[in-house]
Amino acid sequence: MHRSSQIGLTETKDPLEEPLLGRVRKIMKDETNFLFCVILLGSNCFTWFISSVSLAYYVLIFTALNRETNHFNDELKKAKKEKKLQNIEVLEKFDFRQNEILNTVIFVNESLAFFGGLVPLFLFYGLVNGVYLTSFMETIPFPYFVILMFNLAAIIFYNFCVLIPTCAVQEHFTSTKKILISDTEFECSKNSVVYRTYRIMVDRFEKIDSSIHVVGAFAITKKVLAAALFVVPSLGFILVMVKKVIIANGGKV
Repeated sequence: MHRSSQIGLTETKDPLEEPLLGRVRKIMKDETNFLFCVILLGSNCFTWFISSVSLAYYVLIFTALNRETNHFNDELKKAKKEKKLQNIEVLEKFDFRQNEILNTVIFVNESLAFFGGLVPLFLFYGLVNGVYLTSFMETIPFPYFVILMFNLAAIIFYNFCVLIPTCAVQEHFTSTKKILISDTEFECSKNSVVYRTYRIMVDRFEKIDSSIHVVGAFAITKKVLAAALFVVPSLGFILVMVKKVIIANGGKV
């Protein structure tokens, strides 16, 4: 009798125990979710801050380089028009400035090679992913779709801010080379020092690689950028079409 009463006591549970445990677990779960949201929001804000500062620093440097190279080309055109390039003193000044600009660009490229070489890769990946995710706009809540569109617009903005200034520097260098090559007076120059200086200035651009390479393979130039802007978004649209074909054939995505 005593044993059975003990068994009955052990099996009896407090009716308030289960609701209390449920409330405790719910509170702990809510606190965990809240903490996770805070950490996620904080990490995103920190990432956005670092990315924005890095982007501003990158754009500022290449804007300064573009301004300097553009000013150099304007002065070179003016000297060519006034036929002053045959003067060895004037030509040597341009040669010295060209060498300084090129060395500065190479130094900047080496310093920002990690940022300029990897960021475009992830931005293009985000662009493909963003284009693909637009196909889910009918199945996701409207606020999420707005956030998705905002992120896609931010990726496009970041892409142009990273790639356009870098391409512009290379275009300015190409313009410098065209200005020098199109001056036929150098071909008829009888001054060997003038002609040698002219050849050094032209060969400097042809033999020295002054561009940043994405993942060490693709130079950031106008032609490569045009090809990338055509191919990369097309990959996103191809994924959208593949998704629709799979769904049309009874599959799930």
